[in-house]
Amino acid sequence: MTAPLTYLAPVADETTRTIRVRFEVANQQQRLKPREYVDVQLLIPSPPTLAILVSAVTTADNVRGVFVQRETGYAFVPIEVGREGGGWMEVRKGLTAGQQVVVDGVFDLKNVLLKEHIESGEGG
Repeated sequence: MTAPLTYLAPVADETTRTIRVRFEVANQQQRLKPREYVDVQLLIPSPPTLAILVSAVTTADNVRGVFVQRETGYAFVPIEVGREGGGWMEVRKGLTAGQQVVVDGVFDLKNVLLKEHIESGEGG
């Protein structure tokens, strides 16, 4: 069901930390009842953006990034992220469309990266 937002309270309620909103909904089948709580998803029109599954993102040395498939293995690539929702995360910098990003096995690749880092003498 889609409905336009027709009212947004200018101030949040101090006690409940909620903001009153109003959507105008055609309720011809009487599925919605007065004072009923509903889940709402706000869709904000924006230009297409590059996004990846949240499960692909990890942190190494306090840098957020992903593992990208290369010809001879995988490389950790730092990224800058934006909005997140529905299991997806916007990528603002660091990746280009079409790059193969690891989604499953990220934890294992991160462990290999950390082990190589320690063995090279760069760690600690």
